Amino acid sequence: MQRIVYNGHKRVHAIKFRSVAIPNGLIANMFGPVEGKRHDAAMLHDSGPLHDLEAYAYSVTGLTMCLYGDPAYPLRVHLQGPFRNPHLTPLMEAYNSSMSSVRVSVEWLFGDIIE
Repeated sequence: MQRIVYNGHKRVHAIKFRSVAIPNGLIANMFGPVEGKRHDAAMLHDSGPLHDLEAYAYSVTGLTMCLYGDPAYPLRVHLQGPFRNPHLTPLMEAYNSSMSSVRVSVEWLFGDIIE
């Protein structure tokens, strides 16, 4: 059992969950638990939210809506993340900084759960 939940990258035993937190602080969707060594992108694939996003994530006027995800996730129309290229423009850096502050509030939610 210990081998299954061991995350060699972080050198800890863990179980992981993939979840979607919404602006009011609620968890709208959760998948797991999975073994601690499972990569975040693999969890995303296994949990299947991208299919739901592709089918339903549109505003009433037809505009595409998206989630802001973990940097480990693949980029999609409905799943955005930080810019990763080594040479960022000032606009890209501003976007990453702005979105990072939003992401921190999501991490606080999980900090409350862990404690």
